[in-house]
Amino acid sequence: MTEEKKQPEDVQEQNPETPQEMLAKAEAAAMALKIKKKKTMMIYSLAGALLLLFAAAFGAYMFYSAQQEKIRLEKEAEAKAELAQKAELAKKEAAKKAEEEKKKAELAQKAELAKKEAAKKAEEEKKKAALKAEEEKKKAEEAAKKAEEEKKKLDGPALAAAKAEEEKKLAEEKARQEKEEALKIEEERKVALKFRATFNGTITTLSGEAYENAKITGIDANGIDIAYSAGAKFIPFKNLPADLRKKVGGDLPVLVKKVPQVHKPTPAK
Repeated sequence: MTEEKKQPEDVQEQNPETPQEMLAKAEAAAMALKIKKKKTMMIYSLAGALLLLFAAAFGAYMFYSAQQEKIRLEKEAEAKAELAQKAELAKKEAAKKAEEEKKKAELAQKAELAKKEAAKKAEEEKKKAALKAEEEKKKAEEAAKKAEEEKKKLDGPALAAAKAEEEKKLAEEKARQEKEEALKIEEERKVALKFRATFNGTITTLSGEAYENAKITGIDANGIDIAYSAGAKFIPFKNLPADLRKKVGGDLPVLVKKVPQVHKPTPAK
């Protein structure tokens, strides 16, 4: 090993460098070091430039982000302000409407009170007018009564005579009407008597029974007696048709008890 290390020295001793070579080597080494430093400085400068560029880009990004955030916040603030303004306007509108409704309610209440007051006043005036009219009526009645009394004092005998004459006329009129009614009834009775005496035919009752060749033999307040082809029968007025009941005199106030028998009843077989 010692021998191997010593061999270059021996070589160096055999080929010694000249000063020019040593200077050239030294210049070459200095040049290499200078180039290396320059490269290092260039690398550092490039790195610094890149850092500056990155910092500028990051700053620009942050500035842009800040501007966008500022714009967003401004828009939000504007939107909130607009909403607040709208809410304030709506609040004012609602307050205005409520005030108008309140005024309307107050006016309606005042109108209702005025109406009630007017109705009350009208009722009072009506009562006063009614009382006044009643008083005037009483006064008029009293005046008429007083005048009637004065008139009676002055015209008492003449009024009594006139009243008696009026009553007499009424009595005569009533007697005349009663006489006419009696004559009318008597005439209807005669017609009914003639009808009963001459009737000879079929009688069909309301209950559906038919009596052929019937003749009326008697009458009372409840009905008629008949003789017919199969015998004799009493028929109540309520079972006779209305027209036949009227013709035989069933509607007259006074009835003939019996009529003369005009034929002998045929005995039932």
